[in-house]
Amino acid sequence: GGGGEGGETGDEPDAVETFSIVTTEPNDLVADLHHRMAVILDPDASEEETWLHGGPDEAAALLDPYPSDDLTAHPVSTRVNSPSVDAPDLIEPVASD
Repeated sequence: GGGGEGGETGDEPDAVETFSIVTTEPNDLVADLHHRMAVILDPDASEEETWLHGGPDEAAALLDPYPSDDLTAHPVSTRVNSPSVDAPDLIEPVASD
């Protein structure tokens, strides 16, 4: 096949890979920082499977805030605010002021 046809290998040259972050109301842990939080799916409860293959009502039921008790929070470097910085140590705890 010629360039731009796609299909033969499953590649689509004009395809654009994108993603979205679905948000919901914040839980108690996040509420002091922001008025929204990302939806977090619980892999132990098969929520990923429900999200990908369930119906709209099943997916909507997964939009509740993730339980605060199952999350932890700590201060991180202000370097995290720079889009040009991409380093694994950005999530390491730092001393709070």
